[in-house]
Amino acid sequence: SGGSPGPVASAPWVEKVIQYTINQGVSRDQIIVALGSYGYDWPDGQKGSSLTNTKARSLASQYGATIYRNGDSGCLYFNYTDSSGVAHEVWFEDSVSLGQKAALSQEYQLGGLAFWRLGFYTEQIWSSILTNTNHPNASTWQQRAPQTDNFPVKDADEEGGTTIENNGTFVPQS
Repeated sequence: SGGSPGPVASAPWVEKVIQYTINQGVSRDQIIVALGSYGYDWPDGQKGSSLTNTKARSLASQYGATIYRNGDSGCLYFNYTDSSGVAHEVWFEDSVSLGQKAALSQEYQLGGLAFWRLGFYTEQIWSSILTNTNHPNASTWQQRAPQTDNFPVKDADEEGGTTIENNGTFVPQS
């Protein structure tokens, strides 16, 4: 929260840490990937404060902000200006970004996953994690939760252009 705005832990960064740990001789079955389903809201020039996926989506809706998916990290972000005129940058996790990290545990045949904090996970996030780790209960969760989040997200490319990934109606998740 004291650093500059950006993802909590991007999928490429997590993969580099996994590779480094394996190269240090740590047994794969002793490596646990910790997934945090939260993000940070950074007021301009100040420390960021943590927020849940649901709170981030509510802020975006409240301020009419467009949510973008960062191509490098896989994480979501948006900007808004609060009622006091302070600009904010918000970065947070969702089912796609957490699913990418969960898949790394499967790909590298690691010891498992840890979750912070259990109350922060939506049905879409659980469905994505189970699907990306080939969990036998994945099909049950897929029936409970849609595979796409029901709110608009845009992809930002290197040239600054955007493409709409899911142009649904924003619905806060519980």
